[in-house]
This record gives sequence, C-alpha cells and structure tokens, in this order.
Amino acid sequence: MSWYPTDATGRCVVQNTANFTYEDFTCLYEDSIGRTLLPFEKDYNPIHVRDWMVDNPWVPVAAILGYGVMIGVGRPYFAKRDPWSWRTLLALWNLGLSVFSFVGFCRVAPQLAHNLYYYSLSENLCFDPEQMYGSDQMVGTWVQLFVLSKFPYVSMIRLLFLGCGGGEKSTTKARWLNS
Repeated sequence: MSWYPTDATGRCVVQNTANFTYEDFTCLYEDSIGRTLLPFEKDYNPIHVRDWMVDNPWVPVAAILGYGVMIGVGRPYFAKRDPWSWRTLLALWNLGLSVFSFVGFCRVAPQLAHNLYYYSLSENLCFDPEQMYGSDQMVGTWVQLFVLSKFPYVSMIRLLFLGCGGGEKSTTKARWLNS
C-alpha cells in the first residue's frame, strides 16, 4: 500500500525539504482554506524542527529529569509555606491553552475530514503521516505545535501553578491532572 494524491492532476503535489512527496492541502482548497494562511504558517517548516529533535534526543531526557527534581524538591518546599494566589495568572494560562487548542483544532480538522473522505480508514492509519498531514505548512505546523505542547516543560508550568497554590488538595489535583 503506497500513498497517492487525491487530485488526479497532481497540481498540488510537492516535495518537502526532506524529499517526502505530499499533497499541499492549502493548494487543494486555495480559494477557501488557502486564503486563511497566517504569515507564520507560510514561513514555518516543520521539517527543520523535526530534524533538530532527531539530532538532540537528550533534550526530553533532561526535561523529564528536571521535572522529577522539581516534584521531589518542590513538594516539601511548598508544604511548609503559605499558598500563593495566582488565580488570575492560572486563569490566563488556561485561557491561552484553550485558545491554542481551539485554533489548532480549526486548522487540523479540515485536513482530517479531507483524509477521511478520500482515503480508507486503513490508509489513514497506515500511510506515512508526513505524507498525509505532517508536511503541509498549515496542518504540519499545528500538528507539530500540538505535539510540542505535550513536552514536559508545559506540564511543569501547570504543576508549578498547582504546587504554588499549596496544600494537600493542590498536590492531589496535580497528581490527578498529570496522570
């Protein structure tokens, strides 16, 4: 089973910087979705970041170790202190995450609908993701941003907000949210 373009003319088939052939989704729908490309989406190349991540496998290991140290040191440190009142900052952080998730959904859902319409479930699950959605300027950008948002650093910020809130209730909530 090998990938094939949905447009028989092949006018939107391009190669990314890693020489993967894919169909540019914004080209297929240039009169609608193609017009909504944001400037950073036009200039962003997810392949460069992907290659950097492949060349630097120590970064997530260091982040996880730092995360563990923060949990081990932070819990006894904040257990003896009054809770900080970061209610407004935490609300803004959560609003930012919600807006990010909503925009990401709006950018990726049309590609998903397109793929589900033109490809079988087996093809959607088995074709190379870089050809299916990972190389496109718009969709590849948002898929990569979503994946990177799961990086431990983002969870550390959330844990910091909860831990600084103090008390056993915050610690229990933090453990539940991070499981």
